[in-house]
Amino acid sequence: MIPFLSLQPLVENSVRHGLEAGEGHITITASDAGTLAVITVEDNGTGMDPDYLRAVLAGHAEGDHVGLRNVDVRLRQVYGDDHGLVIDTAPAPESSSPCTSPSRNRATVRKSCNLFHMSAPAKTPPRPISVVVVDDELPAVNELAFLLGRDSRVGEVHRASSGAEALRAIAAGPVDAVFLDIHMPALSGLDIARALSGRERSPAVVFVTADEEQALAAFDLAAVDYLLKPVRPERLAESVRRICDLAAEATGGDGDGGSPDVVSVVQGGTTRLIRRDDIRYVQAQGDYARLHTADASYLVRVPLTDLEEQWAEAGFVRIHRSYLVSRSYIRQVRVAGGRASISVGSAELPVSRRHLPGVRSTLAASRVRPRA
Repeated sequence: MIPFLSLQPLVENSVRHGLEAGEGHITITASDAGTLAVITVEDNGTGMDPDYLRAVLAGHAEGDHVGLRNVDVRLRQVYGDDHGLVIDTAPAPESSSPCTSPSRNRATVRKSCNLFHMSAPAKTPPRPISVVVVDDELPAVNELAFLLGRDSRVGEVHRASSGAEALRAIAAGPVDAVFLDIHMPALSGLDIARALSGRERSPAVVFVTADEEQALAAFDLAAVDYLLKPVRPERLAESVRRICDLAAEATGGDGDGGSPDVVSVVQGGTTRLIRRDDIRYVQAQGDYARLHTADASYLVRVPLTDLEEQWAEAGFVRIHRSYLVSRSYIRQVRVAGGRASISVGSAELPVSRRHLPGVRSTLAASRVRPRA
C-alpha cells in the first residue's frame, strides 16, 4: 500500500530535526480515509521553517532533507499527482496537544511541531475465492468445507463426493481452487488433476490425503499444495493464502500473472512442496543448500552455485560464498567497522567484500529517483 522505505525518512527527519536532545516524542498513526490510506508522523519538537519545507518538496532546497523530497516523488510516481507527501509545521497548544513540550522551571514552552502525512490509494480487498471440496467420504467433505467456511478469504464452498460430480461443479464455475482426495473410486484425485491440467484456465489444485507417497506425482501435476490428513487449520490457511495469491496474479493484481515456481523438498521422509517466493535466503552446506522460509528450513542436495544461476532471474542475489538472498526480503544493508551485513527478517547475514559491489549495484538499480 505504502511503497517500501517511505516511512523511514519521515521518522529520521522527526528525530533529527524535530526533537530536542533528550526529550520529546514521535507519534505514528495510520488510518483509512475513504479511498485513501493515510500515514501520519508527528513530533512535538521545534519544527522547521515553512518556506524552507515548501522549497524541499519543490526540489529547490539544498541540505540534508533529500529523503523527504524522494518520498514525495516516489508516492506521486506510483499513485499519481493526487497523492504524495504533505508537511505541516504549526504552533502547538499549551498543554493538551501532543505537540506541547514538557514545562521547564514551571513555565510552559510554546513550540511548533512537524507533521508528515503520506497518502496513497487504499488497497481494494480481494474478492473471496470459490472452491470445490472433493472426497468420497462425506464426513471428510463436511469437515474440510467447515474449516474453509471459517476463513474470510473463502466465499463459495462446493461439495462433491465423486470425481464426476467434481468435474460438473468445476464446469459450472467459476472455481478458483479444488481440494482433492487422491484415492477415490472411478476417477481418482490424480485423474481429475490431469483432466484439469489441459484446460486453458484451470483452478488451482490442492491434494488432501492420508497418503504421503503421492507427493512427487502431485508435484508433476503442478499442485499448489499437498495436505496430509488430519488437516491442521494453520496448514489449510497457508494453502488458502497461496490460492489467493494466484487468483490476484491471474486478475492483474499483485504479481506478474505467472504461476509461482514450486520446489520439492524431502523432510523427515515426507516430500513437501514449497513456493520459491516463500524462500528468504539460501545457506550453503557443503554439496547441499538449506532453504530458509519464515517458519522453517529445508535441506536440498543442490550446490549453492547451481541455485545462483537458476534463480538469478527470480531476484536471488549472491552476497557471500555461503549465502544467496531473495532481493524482495532484504530489509536493511549495514556497513560498519569495515564489515557489511544484510538484514533478512530476524536474520543478519554477512556480505563479503567480493560481493558487496554487486549487492550495491543490484539495490541501486531498484532505487526510485526524482524525475529529471
